[in-house]
Amino acid sequence: MSKVLGGEGVAFHDVYEAAAPRARAGVTVNVDANNQISYLAAGEWYEYTVRSRGGPFAVTYNMASGPPYPMPFQAFLTLDNSCTASQQALYSDDTFTTNGLVQTFFGGALTLPAGDVPVRICFKAVKYGRFAGITLSPTQGPYNGVYQPIPGTVVATSFDLGGAGLAYKVLSAAGQPLVRAGETVTGSAQSLGYLTAGEWFKYSVNVLSSATYNVAWMLAGDPTAPVPLSLYLVLDGNCSGTRTSAYKTSTFDTNSWNTATAFRVGTVNLTAGKHIVTVCVETASYVNIMGIRFSTLLPPTVPPPTVAPADPGTPYQGKRQPVPGTIQPSLFDTGGQGVAYNDVSPTGTPLLRIGDKVGGADGAVGYVADGEWIRYSVTVASSANYGIKYMLSGAPSPGVTLNIYLVLDTNDCGASAKAPLNIIAFGTGSWTTPVAYPAGDTYLPGGAHTLTLCFKQASNLSFSGISVGASGSANGVVPAYVSPAGAAVTTPAYKNWPLRWSDEFNGGNLDLNKWQYSIGNACNLGYCGWGNNEQQSYQSSAVYMSNGNAVLEARKEWSSDGSPYISGKIVSRAENNFNVLYGRVESRINFPVGQGFWPSLWMLPDRYMAPGPYGTWPASGEIDIVEVINDIRAAHHSLHYGATGKHDFQTCSFYNNGGTWGNGYHTYAVEWAPWGEFKYYVDGQLGCTINHWWSSGGAYPTPFVKPFYVILNFAVGGSWPGTVDNNLFSNGQRHQALYDYVRVYNWPGGRRLQDDGTFIHDVPEGWEVPEGFDLDTLSWDPAFASHVHQPSDGASPDEVPQVPATVPDGPEEVPGDTAPPTVAALPTVPPTKTACNAQPYMHDRRGTPLPWVLPTDGELTIGAEFFDLGGQACAFNDHEPYVNRGNNDLRGARGVDLVSYDGATNGPYVFAMQPGDWLSYTVSAQSDDLFSVQVFATAPAGNGVFRIVIDSTNCDAPESDGGSVLVADRAVQATSGPTDWRFYGTNAAVAAGVHRLTLCAVAGSLNVDYLRFELQYTPPATDPFDAPLTSAIYGGPAVVGCVSHSCHDAGLDVALTAHARADEGANF
Repeated sequence: MSKVLGGEGVAFHDVYEAAAPRARAGVTVNVDANNQISYLAAGEWYEYTVRSRGGPFAVTYNMASGPPYPMPFQAFLTLDNSCTASQQALYSDDTFTTNGLVQTFFGGALTLPAGDVPVRICFKAVKYGRFAGITLSPTQGPYNGVYQPIPGTVVATSFDLGGAGLAYKVLSAAGQPLVRAGETVTGSAQSLGYLTAGEWFKYSVNVLSSATYNVAWMLAGDPTAPVPLSLYLVLDGNCSGTRTSAYKTSTFDTNSWNTATAFRVGTVNLTAGKHIVTVCVETASYVNIMGIRFSTLLPPTVPPPTVAPADPGTPYQGKRQPVPGTIQPSLFDTGGQGVAYNDVSPTGTPLLRIGDKVGGADGAVGYVADGEWIRYSVTVASSANYGIKYMLSGAPSPGVTLNIYLVLDTNDCGASAKAPLNIIAFGTGSWTTPVAYPAGDTYLPGGAHTLTLCFKQASNLSFSGISVGASGSANGVVPAYVSPAGAAVTTPAYKNWPLRWSDEFNGGNLDLNKWQYSIGNACNLGYCGWGNNEQQSYQSSAVYMSNGNAVLEARKEWSSDGSPYISGKIVSRAENNFNVLYGRVESRINFPVGQGFWPSLWMLPDRYMAPGPYGTWPASGEIDIVEVINDIRAAHHSLHYGATGKHDFQTCSFYNNGGTWGNGYHTYAVEWAPWGEFKYYVDGQLGCTINHWWSSGGAYPTPFVKPFYVILNFAVGGSWPGTVDNNLFSNGQRHQALYDYVRVYNWPGGRRLQDDGTFIHDVPEGWEVPEGFDLDTLSWDPAFASHVHQPSDGASPDEVPQVPATVPDGPEEVPGDTAPPTVAALPTVPPTKTACNAQPYMHDRRGTPLPWVLPTDGELTIGAEFFDLGGQACAFNDHEPYVNRGNNDLRGARGVDLVSYDGATNGPYVFAMQPGDWLSYTVSAQSDDLFSVQVFATAPAGNGVFRIVIDSTNCDAPESDGGSVLVADRAVQATSGPTDWRFYGTNAAVAAGVHRLTLCAVAGSLNVDYLRFELQYTPPATDPFDAPLTSAIYGGPAVVGCVSHSCHDAGLDVALTAHARADEGANF
């Protein structure tokens, strides 16, 4: 699809100009970093030209909401070049919200004539939404344009597009949860639910090969008593057609709503190609359908015509090798080079048989090279599926790629492959001891045949036979790479940090003395989805060693616990002392890129599930060394802490100059100092330092004073990365996170005697020991009490921090006289009308103030409760009597109404700000930048208004003491309750330096959760492009038939996607 040229009023109409950080001069269209049209407003429209074959199409809008709260939304298409003319494919929703994620919404049908057709999308009602494109599908078509593959599991929630009457029929009662936004199908993100008799659902599938398939229904249900259930399938027809794969029972009950149970219902013959599978509900109540699994069994039961092989082969010594049995390598056919084998071994290579050129020794084929093959004449006992195992050995270092397979009754290795074996890194650690490599089942017809073993990619390999056994005998995990016996594995030293333990992952199997598998989806622990709505089930089969890496693999496959994905997670065995307390943890990792991916390296306290040493999460802490999501623009480093039910955290993000940290190796590390400080590194560069936190379990630096164990995991989906892009798995792809090593170092504890009789500690490079901390005892001098302010700090009402002595330069010296300490100077804060000593809420242990640093990329969130220190009329103004709404005193301040975290909101939060109330926050801008400044607030009674002033606490006249208004008055609309949070704000420029920002309540009664600052792109001063005002098609018309990134059936699908272009002057 192509957007029409012509500019404002010709190709588009944009009515919202107030927030246009990326628009070029004179042009009003706005976009975000994902090339999505943003800041949509009612009355806007955009016109596109499509090339159509003609006919009806189903319309799907690809949209995201702006604010994370419901809002009205209406959009429709028209072919009349006017949004006041006919409306087609109308989508309307008074409670539209996607929590910022792009989702699909079915808008109905649109009939297009053949040829080049202008299509205009009109937004009748919308506010701050984002438009990512339109998908035009046939009146019924595959969800997301992807045909579900067979063999595999047809996912129940991925029913076809087309809407009611075309893709499904539902009779469920209104008001139930919906499977997909914009549709009327009820259930959950994982299953169809609330089913009743007479309903049906269609699925577009792609059968990869003609065969007989086992069929199993993946069902769950926990009724109060067993109930009747009757389901069946119809292939390429409606529910009145020929039934197949029926499941019927009068006593359905699996004792679970979330864990799928497989109910096998026999077999079905399917021919290769694209088909429609219709799920028909005859009788149902209290059942969830999660999918239908099709697994290979045999080729179609109608036997193929008997065809004599072109060359029946000439068996060695006239004897065919029996199948089932073991095919012996040295008994290859007679006939020589080009007939019985293709061997390119160099002259002088030991030969397996006298008179032939096949290299090898001791009964095994050796000296194998790419492109070689060798043929064996066999007698197959009967037509059946057989399990194939290859007996191999080899000791390459590092591992080598292996790709071998069989072909039947031909020497053409380009023919249909049977029993393929593909290994990224092959190696058994020995040349003489063969290892069985399972290749699964393959169908062999009975009688006399030849089997040719093809070495497509093979080197450093010794082949000792092919074991042909009963069906199912060759299932299992392919052995992982084993380094050659006796090969020394050394762990490099890191400066003066002593190694505590490491794993270079060079073995063939996971070292279960160091690691253990984490299994399942945590439903058995009471928090399904691991507390983050993750979609995977962790299984040991998704963890293996390859080419010197620990591989965590994600694949789309239903697990026994009902999860739609399987992935890997391992944790270090703290009980065997594979943990760390103060030191450095480092890993070299290759992370995969993909929407919905969330791999990470992190740590939890040893007795985390006991619960932890200071209470349940997050009171006992969490250390995130690195987390990445989706396109991996940033490496995220975090600490989590607080109290049970009251979660606080700090995250810093390290950006790769606009690129990605994915699809390549990078080294991630954290250094943990014993006095309470963390430094995070990426590829040796310091990303950030975190040195303040709190815990209900004790005084700072609690909780980070106990050993933590190491975790490697690859999550799929979840609250942070969002919806998984199933196109990543549409052809059975698997995705891997590769961990090259994990190295754990202790904090350097040695000290050296100097010539003057004093001792000096070997403090790590880049570190400075704070005054008052004793490295010998790892404890603080009582005179240096904690100066990190936290909810339990018991600060005096004015909250002015005590400032300790400065930290001397250079290494700490013990013992010896020192000069009297001096008082540290505090950062200069701009003067305000009120003469007071207001300071940032956070100070480090040495008393140094820590302003909130505005981001140089990405965003910063400041909890509303973290206003400045200094007390009433200095750091805040609260004119009503103090009311602590929570169970805990969140701050030492005596005046600001606060509510603690209740498990359902994003609190803690500030409660009931009245006109005249204000809160100040000290921030630091690294350079002159433009920010999106947003306040997450509610006004339960309505009519709430706030403003933000800078460099002043005079909310009414900030210019009187050198300040100004940063965010002009913003109205906060009436909400459904005290925690119905919504964003309000605008873009604002902040000059480099330290500033006081003051949040002022102007009208109504406000609850405030947090403030958010997001760096905005600064547009160029001039626009080098001038778009013509005549209408023209940008880039030529789109052919209706090609979805934006991958083409499917020509003439069937089209995705209309907004993209940047230089000739329009619009920011796409």
